Amino acid sequence: MSTTISNIKKRVLSPDEDFEVSITYDCLESYLLLKPCIPGKSYILEEVLEIISKEGIVNGVLTQEIVLALDAYNNTGEIAPKILIVKATPAIQGKNASVFLNFEIDIKPVLKVDADGNIDYRDVGFINNVEKGQLLARKTPLVEGKPGLNIYGEDVPPSHVRDDNFVSGKNTEVSENGLECYSTIDGQVLLKRKMINVSPVYTVPHDVDFSTGNISFNGSVIVNGNVLSGFTIKAQEDITVMGTVEASTLIAGGNIFIKTGFKGADKGLIKAKGSLTTKFVEAGNVECYGEMLVETSIINSNVICYANIKVTSSKGLIVGGEIKCIGNIFCNEMGSKLGVTTKVILGDKFFIRQRMDESQGEINQFQEQYSKIKKSLIPIQSLLNNLDSLAPAKKAQFEIILKQQELIKQQIDQLEAKKKKLMALYNVICRSKLYVMYHAFPNTAMTIGTSKKTLKEIFTNSSFYEDPIEKVITLGSHPPPENTTL
Repeated sequence: MSTTISNIKKRVLSPDEDFEVSITYDCLESYLLLKPCIPGKSYILEEVLEIISKEGIVNGVLTQEIVLALDAYNNTGEIAPKILIVKATPAIQGKNASVFLNFEIDIKPVLKVDADGNIDYRDVGFINNVEKGQLLARKTPLVEGKPGLNIYGEDVPPSHVRDDNFVSGKNTEVSENGLECYSTIDGQVLLKRKMINVSPVYTVPHDVDFSTGNISFNGSVIVNGNVLSGFTIKAQEDITVMGTVEASTLIAGGNIFIKTGFKGADKGLIKAKGSLTTKFVEAGNVECYGEMLVETSIINSNVICYANIKVTSSKGLIVGGEIKCIGNIFCNEMGSKLGVTTKVILGDKFFIRQRMDESQGEINQFQEQYSKIKKSLIPIQSLLNNLDSLAPAKKAQFEIILKQQELIKQQIDQLEAKKKKLMALYNVICRSKLYVMYHAFPNTAMTIGTSKKTLKEIFTNSSFYEDPIEKVITLGSHPPPENTTL
């Protein structure tokens, strides 16, 4: 094995200068070069070992390699190339620690292209959503190296290894071995100076527009601006908008608060599993499972609320559109002097009727399947009456058909029972009421429970409810039994 001249630190000549022992700069290797001065010169092992010993080389001497090199020359007379005769014990290098982050550090927009090649510039995805229990980071610990010995028997230290680590911040926890970091909540993961935090709130410092794209977040969203038309916010928890919501979509697993109001332009949609609080709703579509608290007005909107609706501050106006409310409605004005058609549906009957219709639709589908099977079995009824006399394969085939018929019949019976229960609920007394503090105007078409009434004149400081016996909408003059101020 040869080495370059530049790698040699020192050369030691024999007394007769007929061979040379060279040493590398790192003192980890030594080489032998034969330089015979006298024809027929014969080399012996001891003279090479003596030079090595005098040089102070004590580690890694390859005696067998020296013997082979000398024998090769002594037998052939050919000068051997530079031969490795000393190989020290190198240091075993360690490994730096490393941290794997299971989330993107620098999120870049990813534009989605549909089948027609259209790009949705709103759906760009800028949020690092994580779920409770999700792995956020994993550390591979450093491995310390082991020192070696050079040819002089001196320690050769390994290269320095660097440690690395993550810092567990808010809403995170570290595993018992200290090598893994997990999220303790659903939210957005953030990295700042190696500290990993998970925030339950995603804050938009300005409008929701093309710079933010649509937002889909595991926690709550706060928008310190407006939500412009065409954009969507989805949050598993609450949504707060400090400005106006235009013809956009807001879907929250919790409450929705809109400081200014909702201008839906007949396209916007708000769905809240909790309550909805806003200044006004104009030409919007709303589905609210909790209370709906509106400061000034609901105008020309389609609303479904599964609790109470309160529009009792300022104008407190509900006009136009269709309002469905399972609880009570409190407002100052209902309809308008101009006679704008305003539809109001109170109580849970519309919801129960919808479920009854869905159940009947399923019943019709199963009955159709049942009739087809029953019709197909008519020609083979005699065979069905004597199944045990049939061949096993044929018997198994018919038994499958009969089992399918039985299962369909069970489905029909279950749906009929469900429909019967819904009908019983449908006939329960409706206790929902409409409270109008000031004026209920003509052309207000109300349905309370199963009763309907369209106002032909103005009513003042009135309440409307269904008479449980007469099954008609009855007028009351008493004020609402609770404080309805927002």
